[in-house]
Amino acid sequence: MSFSSPKMSLLSALSGPPDTLDGRNVLQYVIMLTVLLVAIVPIVALTTGLPVLALVAVAGLFYTATLLATESIFEGLSAAIFVLVTFSANVPLVELPLGGEEYTTPILNALLVDVVVIPFAGLMLWWLYSGKISLNFGRERIVGYALAGFVCWSLLAGLVGNGPSRLAGLFYVVVQLRHLVLFTISAVIVKYIGIRSAVYSLGIAIVGQLMYAMAEILNYGSFGLTYLGDSGSGPGPAFSVGPLQFEYALYAGGFAGTSRILVALLLLVIPVIVAIVVRRSIVWKLAAAVALVCSTLLVRVSQTDSGFAAFLFTALLMAIALCTLWIATDTTDRTPRDRTSDYVSGISSTVGLAALSVFLFTRREISRTSRSTKATGTSGGDSASGTSAFGGVSSTRSNSEVGSDFMIQIANQIPFIETTNFSIRLQQYIAAIDIGLQYPLFGIGGMNFPLVAESYGLPRPIEIHNIYLSILASTGFPGAVFFLLSISAVLVIAGKKAMSSESDHLFWAMLICGMLGFHAYSFWVTIHSGGVAYLVFWVLAGTVVGANRRQETDITSRSSAT
Repeated sequence: MSFSSPKMSLLSALSGPPDTLDGRNVLQYVIMLTVLLVAIVPIVALTTGLPVLALVAVAGLFYTATLLATESIFEGLSAAIFVLVTFSANVPLVELPLGGEEYTTPILNALLVDVVVIPFAGLMLWWLYSGKISLNFGRERIVGYALAGFVCWSLLAGLVGNGPSRLAGLFYVVVQLRHLVLFTISAVIVKYIGIRSAVYSLGIAIVGQLMYAMAEILNYGSFGLTYLGDSGSGPGPAFSVGPLQFEYALYAGGFAGTSRILVALLLLVIPVIVAIVVRRSIVWKLAAAVALVCSTLLVRVSQTDSGFAAFLFTALLMAIALCTLWIATDTTDRTPRDRTSDYVSGISSTVGLAALSVFLFTRREISRTSRSTKATGTSGGDSASGTSAFGGVSSTRSNSEVGSDFMIQIANQIPFIETTNFSIRLQQYIAAIDIGLQYPLFGIGGMNFPLVAESYGLPRPIEIHNIYLSILASTGFPGAVFFLLSISAVLVIAGKKAMSSESDHLFWAMLICGMLGFHAYSFWVTIHSGGVAYLVFWVLAGTVVGANRRQETDITSRSSAT
């Protein structure tokens, strides 16, 4: 690692991205920044009482000085993107009152990752202008076009202003534009560092958040570092596993926000961790096993039945993928015995995770009274509280109400899953479809549903617990089509890569499992509502699209320019 003057480092960065680089250097900077922000800054803040923001500034200056001294601006900025995108630390810029003064929600935030995105985007524009890089991704550019189309249609929906707040609809566009910018940046980064370095970088950052969340669980409370993204919410009831007691804790989300947001991020990387169990040495297998057990415990602690169901769904996909690859593929670098041992380890880990998750979710008693209230829509589970579906809207029971009651009765038969809030979800979904039919072209604009939620009989201003119906209500059918096309194209690209003869089938199959589990989770929760979950997803999507046009090379085979 050579050292140079800051002036030479800046001139080198402006001249263009490096011709060759070692992906391991990016991983080193990822580890450095993760340790600084997830471990060192919190420890110093909690032990000395020094202001968190001041410590973050010092850590940022130290990190920047290291990049300048080692002439590693591109690698360091790339690493910072992957790490900071997992932090929900933000400064609310504009807030919107909901239902009078009782509720307010920020509709425009400045996120920690913006500190890196803005200079990186400026650097990319300079490189584009000077012809140093190209954004030609071949057929895979359909993802970028679809996502850009969604951003533009969201802008039109905000300008049309069918909803009560045109301002909220326009600021919603800023959130989607941030997704597009991060997607584009990560698609460029992966061309130089490789897909594994990019995905492992995200994985290291997310596991760092998981370790901080475990510390909060063992502490039986949040450490209160809200400036970094700690949710700071209070504990819930406790459950026991033998002599151990754990609290239901929304606060245990690291700096990603709530624990349910962190569950979404873990769903993306858990399959990649399982791939490490299959392919890596015993030391990596043990480290991966610890991360997997902690992930399973976090799903339980977050008290999200939606997360539990998505977790089991992801485990099922992984088991199917592993069995299929074990039978259908062969490798020349592994003996049949070693290959069998590897896949048995992966399949055993997957089945063990599912079994542990089911065991943990049976560590609660559901009283007869609690189960009898499922059809009434009383609060519970992982959503808002409320009254019966369409309560107070009409004295007569509509076909929608009868249908929703029937769906609730079916849901009540699902084992292990608590469905006390299911009627509220159905009420939201019916409202979203009604808005989509009433305003099929532009919807009511982004972030407007909470403003009309109570008019649909919902108990308070809440978001729709389903990203697909939320986008339908916000941007109409064209916006929903653009969004579905963008995420479907990412899956198709990853699927083609998984089936390519020269690719790492296991790695790509696990990526697909993670993305499918993430999208399944999005069907039931509000992780799309201003959090970091979809920021991380679009960074991952960018790496998938960018990597599909480059020769796939393991991080250990790339070397730095001398």
